[in-house]
Amino acid sequence: MKIAFLSTYPPAPCGIGDYAQQLRLTVERAATDATIEVIAEHHIQVKRELEPGVMRAWRRNTDWAGDAAAAVIQSRPDVVHVQHEEAIMHQDGRVVRFLELVGAAGIARAVTLHSVYGGIFGPHLLWSPRRFHRGLAANSEAIIVHQRAKGRDTLERQGVALNLIHVIPHGTPLLDCPSREDARRRLNIPVEAKMALFFGVIHQKKNLHTALMAAKQVAERLPDFKFVIAGRARERTPFDDLYVRRLRRHLEPGFDAGWLDFRNRFIADNDIAYYLAAADLVLFPHDQRYGSASGVFHLALGAGRASVCSSSPKFVEAQEIFGQQIPAAIAETRDVKAWATSIESMLSNSDLRRKAEALARDAAISTSWENVGRLHAQLYRQLSATKAHWP
Repeated sequence: MKIAFLSTYPPAPCGIGDYAQQLRLTVERAATDATIEVIAEHHIQVKRELEPGVMRAWRRNTDWAGDAAAAVIQSRPDVVHVQHEEAIMHQDGRVVRFLELVGAAGIARAVTLHSVYGGIFGPHLLWSPRRFHRGLAANSEAIIVHQRAKGRDTLERQGVALNLIHVIPHGTPLLDCPSREDARRRLNIPVEAKMALFFGVIHQKKNLHTALMAAKQVAERLPDFKFVIAGRARERTPFDDLYVRRLRRHLEPGFDAGWLDFRNRFIADNDIAYYLAAADLVLFPHDQRYGSASGVFHLALGAGRASVCSSSPKFVEAQEIFGQQIPAAIAETRDVKAWATSIESMLSNSDLRRKAEALARDAAISTSWENVGRLHAQLYRQLSATKAHWP
C-alpha cells in the first residue's frame, strides 16, 4: 500500500509539517506494508532533505494545483492524503482542482482539515466555508477532522455527508520528562516558584495580552508567582508587527515587578520537554473562532501537565477532557478576571493540579501517536480498496 502526502514538510519550520512527519513515521510503524512519499512545498529554508521519499514540487501562493497533481500522479500512490491548512494551501479552488486531477487518475483522496471554518464568510471572499467544504466532499473519499464539536458537526451542518467525515484526534507524543526540579535548574527558573507557562509562536490569535493582564492580577495576590513565556513573535504580516507593539505595554509591568520571564527566541526541540516539565500550569489563551486542534496542547498532555484553556472553539477537546471535573481549567476567552481566577485557583491548589495532571495523562494515552497511526492505516486500507490499483 502506497500513500502520498501533500503537505509542507521538515526541515521547513511549520507545525503542519511536523504533524505530517510524525504521522508518516507512526503509520509506517503501524502498517509494515505501507510506504509514504511526501509531495512537499518548496521552501526557502530547505537546503537539503533530511529524509528519503520527499519531493519538493509546488509553491504556496501560486497556481500550484497542476504541479502538485502531476507529482502525485508520477508517484503512483493508492491514496493521496492532503494536510490542509488555510494559511498554507488557502481555501479556494486550487485545492478542489488538485483533488479533481488526482481523482481522474484513479487515486483515492483523503483531506485532513486542520482548521474547520463555520459561518457565512471565510478567508476567501468568493469561497465561503460551505462552498469550500462541499467542493472537498464532492472530490474526495474521506475528510478527516480532529474533533466532533466544531469539526464534524460544522461540516455536517454545511451539507457534507456524514459517511465521508472521519474524526481522528491530533496525535500526542508521550514525553519522557525530567523532574520539575531538574528542569527548572537547567532552565534557571526558581525551584520554589508557582510557575505558569505560555509556549509557542506569538501572534494576535494567541491572545497573549489577556493572559498577561490576568497574570498581573495573579502576581499581586500570589507570592512566588512566575510567568514564563517561551517563544517568539510571528513575522508573517504587518499585523504581526502591530501586535508585538501592542503587547509591549502588557509586558512592562511584569518586567518591572520581576514576575515575568520572557524567553524571546525559538525554543529548540530538545528543550521542549524541559519547559513543560518545569511548569506547574500551561496557559492556552487562544482566541480562535473556528475548530482547530492545538499541537502544543497535545505536547502538554504528553507531558502530563495541568492547563488552563480558553473557551474558544480551539479548545473544545480540552473542555471535554477537563471541563466537567475541573471548571477552573477553562476560562472565558477575553475575560481577564476569569483568567486571573483560573490561574490563581490552579496554582494555589496542588490537589486540583494533580487531578488535572492525571486527566492529561489519560488523554495522552488515548490520543497517542501510535493509536492515531493505526486509525489512519485502517482508513488508508479502506480507501485503497475503493480504487483500481496501479499495474
